[in-house]
Amino acid sequence: MKVILFKPYGECPGVRKAIELALNCKKKNSEIFYTFGQIAHNEKITKFLEVNNIFSLKQDFNIDATKIKNLLFTAHGYPIKYEKELNEKGVNTYKTTCIYIEKIYEKINKNKDISYIYVGDINHIEGKLFNLNFKNIPFYDLSKNDFLEKYNFDLKKIYHVINQTTIEIDVLDKITSSFIQAGFKIETDYTICPILRKKYADFDYFLKNNLDSTLLLVGSKASNNTKTMQKIARKYLIEKRIIFILNLDDLKEINFKNTDKIIIASGTSTLKKDVEEIYNYLINLS
Repeated sequence: MKVILFKPYGECPGVRKAIELALNCKKKNSEIFYTFGQIAHNEKITKFLEVNNIFSLKQDFNIDATKIKNLLFTAHGYPIKYEKELNEKGVNTYKTTCIYIEKIYEKINKNKDISYIYVGDINHIEGKLFNLNFKNIPFYDLSKNDFLEKYNFDLKKIYHVINQTTIEIDVLDKITSSFIQAGFKIETDYTICPILRKKYADFDYFLKNNLDSTLLLVGSKASNNTKTMQKIARKYLIEKRIIFILNLDDLKEINFKNTDKIIIASGTSTLKKDVEEIYNYLINLS
C-alpha cells in the first residue's frame, strides 16, 4: 500500500497563533479563561483547551461581564463595538485575528470613499462578524445565493468585491460575473487567504493526477476549509473513496486490505501532529 501525504498539512498559522496566545494568556491568569466561539472548528482542539481551563462561549452578545474577566476573540475576527463595551465593563479582551482578515478591516477603514460588496456566508463566524462591523456594506450571502437585504445600488459607481477569506476563486468568479451581467461596474479586490488559495489549487491538480486513490481527509466536518476540500475531492473521486476522519482512533476502525494508494490531506483546523501520527501509523501498515 502506497501512502502519500499531501502538503501543506496541519493547522494554519492563524490557528497556531490563536492556540498559543490562549495558552500564554491562561498562564498569566489564575481565573478560568474564555474564548468567543471556538478557536478552531475542531473538536479535539476544543477538548484540549478545556483541559487547560480555556472554554468557548456561544458567539452571542449577552455575555455576563460580572462573571468573566478574560475573553479571547478568535482568528475569525472580532465585534468592534462589542469589544469596546466589554472593556468598559472591566473585561480584558485579547484578539488573535487572522492577518488576512485584519487586512480586510484595515482596507475598508483606510478607503472610506470606495464602494464595496462583500461576498461571504452569514452563517460562518467570519461573515457574521464582518456584517456586524460593517453594516453599511452590501453583503452577498453564499448560504442563499442572494444579498442579505435590498440595497440601493448606484450602477454608475464602481463596486469593489471583497470576500470571506476561505472562499474558492471559481465561486467568486461566478458570483462576480453575475454582478457584471446585472449591470454592475466591478473591480475585484479578492481577499482570499493566499495560503488557502494555493492549497485548493494544488489539491485540485494533485487529485486530478491521482484518480486511483483513496482519500483520507483529516479534520472536523464543522470546518469550512475541510468541507471545501471534500467538495474538490468529489470532482475526481467517488464518495466511497473519500473518508472523513478526525483522529487516529477513527482510522483504526477502517479496513485498508484492498487499498493500493492512500492520500492523506487535512484541513487548516487540524493539528499537524495528528496528521503525522496518522501518516506514521499507515506507513507501518504498508
